[in-house]
Amino acid sequence: MRGRVRLGDDLVVELAETFRREGIDAIAVSFINAYANPAHEEAAVALLRELLPAAYVTSGTLPAPDPLCLIARQAGGLS
Repeated sequence: MRGRVRLGDDLVVELAETFRREGIDAIAVSFINAYANPAHEEAAVALLRELLPAAYVTSGTLPAPDPLCLIARQAGGLS
């Protein structure tokens, strides 16, 4: 199917229930075309965070930490 497709919230809810049942507490959401339009990925992350507030939820489109900051911190330059 070509064109825009709406994110299926019911699928995200079903996955959240599975994650809760299985004790999964860290989730990385990565949709294949999110680089072009991250709206669905962002919506899934927001819904998972709402449904699983104790879980760590991230996505591939969220900004990464500044690598230089991480290097400086590992070298003891930042606290």
